[in-house]
Amino acid sequence: MARKRKVESSAAIVDESDKVLYSAFRNSANELSQLYSQAISHNKLSFEAGQRHALVRPQKVFVFFLFNFFSFSCFGMA
Repeated sequence: MARKRKVESSAAIVDESDKVLYSAFRNSANELSQLYSQAISHNKLSFEAGQRHALVRPQKVFVFFLFNFFSFSCFGMA
């Protein structure tokens, strides 16, 4: 994780209301950053799950097709 930056002494927050406003802004920026990171992580997981599903699903459909094809043709139902 990135190191936190320290506030420079020349830009030190003096007024109490400015401290509260800066604190609220900093907290909301951190929350937004965490939310973005979670969304990116979830997007990657969803993409990988979709890849796995795409690899598994056609095999099941193909086996089902072969089973139905051979069962009908073996019993003269075709």
